[in-house]
Amino acid sequence: MVEDDTSLAQRLRRDLRRAGFAVDVVGNGGDAAFMGHEEPSGAVVLDLGLPQRSGLEVLRSWRY
Repeated sequence: MVEDDTSLAQRLRRDLRRAGFAVDVVGNGGDAAFMGHEEPSGAVVLDLGLPQRSGLEVLRSWRY
């Protein structure tokens, strides 16, 4: 999950874990771009308004 609002990220992480998902959280576009290339993920919850790089920029970097 990529979310820069710490409070929201904690709540989402808790709820997703309760639903049985393994969850990693990063809070900015730079870390998200790196993680997307280094760690395989089945799904990503991606905030569009992030510090460093927007969610759309991160998504584009993962696709190419």
